[in-house]
Amino acid sequence: METAIISQYLVLMEGYSQGLVQHCLNTAGISFVVAECLDLNEQEKIQIVTGAILHDLGTIKIQRSILNKPGPLTEREWKEIKRHPLNGLQMISKEKSLDPIQEILLYHHERWDGQGYYGLPAEKIPLGARILAFANAVEAMSSPKPYHPPFTMQQLVQEILSNSGTQFDPDLVKKVLFHCQDFAPMLYNGNLRAIVTKEKERLLRLVKKYRSLNHPLVWAQSRRLDKLVVFSYRPFPLENPLNLN
Repeated sequence: METAIISQYLVLMEGYSQGLVQHCLNTAGISFVVAECLDLNEQEKIQIVTGAILHDLGTIKIQRSILNKPGPLTEREWKEIKRHPLNGLQMISKEKSLDPIQEILLYHHERWDGQGYYGLPAEKIPLGARILAFANAVEAMSSPKPYHPPFTMQQLVQEILSNSGTQFDPDLVKKVLFHCQDFAPMLYNGNLRAIVTKEKERLLRLVKKYRSLNHPLVWAQSRRLDKLVVFSYRPFPLENPLNLN
């Protein structure tokens, strides 16, 4: 992962919406924990985290009036929103170093039951996209929004279990919920300051493991922590993080 390139894209996203950047970085943090739960190798973790950071990049090509529309979307507007994975893919296509994450970006709204944006059957959905689809939904449910408080842990687990085998990969759900000790501390549950403390500890562990501040996973975690420190002193994000689930 070329962190300089990722930084450039984050600047573009932040110019569009600070809430969008926060959502993507939070989703990257959850994706990393899920990847660790699944015991993926370092390169796979880097690809998944990078894909998560940029998964909603294509949103900046959508008119704000559509995303902020208070009422129901028209068919044309909904089609425009559903283009954001393809928009993102087109934006990163010129960067050869990002080739490994193209499918993660394109298919992060696929569902296990085949009812996603592109209708891929379960066995055709790349693992990275399955992880990102799960993390994206979990972030939306567990983080504070102006229009609803974060789900409690009980509500979140119930929602995940209710959608296991339909929205989510059931094997992934089983491994994360029942075998991962780090999953619960990732979530807001209304206490951002507690999350900041946990994420500082995670950053220190990564620095100790990789012995470099420039390692992609260390860099990604530090960017997420930077944003969390700012947002932890606000009741809600500066803008409505875009919930495109």
